[in-house]
Amino acid sequence: MSARKLRNADNMLKELNKNFHQEYEYLISKANEKDFYLGIRNNRVILYYLGSKVGEIRIVRHQITGKPETRYYTDKYYSNDPENKYFSFNEYKKLLDNEKEIKRRVEEYTCGKRKDKKDHKTHFEKMCQQWILNNYNNNPLSKWYIADMEYADGVPETWKRFGRFDLIAIRKEKVNSKYPVALIELKVGSGAFIASKSTSKKGENDEERINKSYEVLMGNLYTDQRTIKKVTYGSGLVSHIADYLRYLYFRDDLFCSRLKTEIITSIKTHQDIGVLDKALFKGIQEDDICDYPDIYFAMYTDLPRVDELKEVLDRHCKNANGKKEKLSDIKRRCYHYLYVSKNANDEIGYCIQRFFGNQLDGGFTKKTTKDKLKAMINDDGNNEYAIKQPVKGQDHEYTFNMIFIDSEKKDSWDFL
Repeated sequence: MSARKLRNADNMLKELNKNFHQEYEYLISKANEKDFYLGIRNNRVILYYLGSKVGEIRIVRHQITGKPETRYYTDKYYSNDPENKYFSFNEYKKLLDNEKEIKRRVEEYTCGKRKDKKDHKTHFEKMCQQWILNNYNNNPLSKWYIADMEYADGVPETWKRFGRFDLIAIRKEKVNSKYPVALIELKVGSGAFIASKSTSKKGENDEERINKSYEVLMGNLYTDQRTIKKVTYGSGLVSHIADYLRYLYFRDDLFCSRLKTEIITSIKTHQDIGVLDKALFKGIQEDDICDYPDIYFAMYTDLPRVDELKEVLDRHCKNANGKKEKLSDIKRRCYHYLYVSKNANDEIGYCIQRFFGNQLDGGFTKKTTKDKLKAMINDDGNNEYAIKQPVKGQDHEYTFNMIFIDSEKKDSWDFL
């Protein structure tokens, strides 16, 4: 795998400030508003609202003159033209003119109320994601800083194979002379635990249909095969465990050689634009960051009905206050999707045993782990369990923290 380092945020922002000062000032102003988050990836700057991309600015070179130009995009879900995948602008004014409309469409999409789209499911996880980020990053008393959201390893030949991590967090103070790092997966409601295997729409003889990624991983979880695509084996609990195990197997290339550098770049960039106190992480270098990240599965009973999220729900889905799951519900279903094979009412077709077979040792496969998670189901006072999971070829046991969160609990954002 390439050890190329990707996010040169300093140069990106400097070029924006020099050649596109209006755009630069716009981004800085938005980054300091609580509703937005500024991400910088692969020579592009991305604005997030409610966990969704509302604007992306890229710097490109004109084919004839070689001069830098800007392009503006949004995610495909918010396009005002059903034939086009994106809002696409080459004028800054058009971005400003469409901002309110884009935000409205993001809210409708998140609440499952897009009238012109087939996708009417809610996307509360995205809202929860940015709400957590905002609370950690805007609270001077919080012990962690969220360095990135929707993180995917950015080298083209690898990013599709390990999925996206909802949040990347770094502790503000060192523990045993190192800054701990947390890779976080969020789930809102137990409906997010299931992940049906995808099926190709291509012909019966198509290689993708015959050699689906999940079948390859069932035979060799740690394969470096380039045809592996995250999308073909879903985003439920078991498949996200597979993502993390595979990512950690390639830790030297992916975490040590790239993510550490990208965390530092994110910290310094956010300090430069005034959204992070410069007194934090003074002089941070790669060697100051831990060599082994911890994994967190934060599983909420529902979307927290805090004021800033409730306002959006009231605008678009006033009847979204359906039956909220109990802690025992999500713990029971977590246990089911981890350890119970297919039955008449189960469309997944794989649990840990069926997906990984004999490829895992200890950790999730231990009888004590299984028994502990089962015993937690009806114990509302016992909602966290740290599982020590080895990874093939490494002596270190990684900590997988399974955390069950009552969405009505005060400060439910603070689970780290």
